[in-house]
Amino acid sequence: VRGEALVVSPPDALRRNEACSVLELGAGAGLTGIFVGLEHESTKVTLTDGDDGVLDLLRKNCHRNRVQARVAKLVWQADEGDSNTQSEEAWHPSCKEGDDDLNEKFDVIIAAEAVAPIYDARAFVDTLRRHAHAKTDIRLVCKDGRWPDHAAYFYEVLGEHFDFRSDDPVTKLKATYFSVVRARLKA
Repeated sequence: VRGEALVVSPPDALRRNEACSVLELGAGAGLTGIFVGLEHESTKVTLTDGDDGVLDLLRKNCHRNRVQARVAKLVWQADEGDSNTQSEEAWHPSCKEGDDDLNEKFDVIIAAEAVAPIYDARAFVDTLRRHAHAKTDIRLVCKDGRWPDHAAYFYEVLGEHFDFRSDDPVTKLKATYFSVVRARLKA
């Protein structure tokens, strides 16, 4: 679904095949980031996840596919002082290890399944803010049809700091609708 979203709604820098930096949040097996690395060789790709086992898998998959990509641990965290109004079902990472010195801003940020009750929406949005600059082109694939209440909260939090629009659902799988969200930091 992530790959399909990049084809349907490619970030401008990738569409123009410009050299740029790409951050994938919650990369999992790394399919999307590896695809970007293979299709856009001049792009600097950084794949992240909060789980050490997943990071090992990401490194192996990059090696198997001969893709030059940075793999880094990144745990989504809310900024200090943010009140968290997330539902009780939300998963809160107990790991406070930081983000492997991942302090830079990126030209493109991609993530899939950003809307899910297991994720802390505020921590995710604050992580986006920390790694975005004024021109960062953000693409999120969201399961907003599966969890409409959580999606409403996620979009409320996202709208505090980002201008965004949600494109029509990309696909329908078992009554789960995936929408592509385009976002940029508010001026």
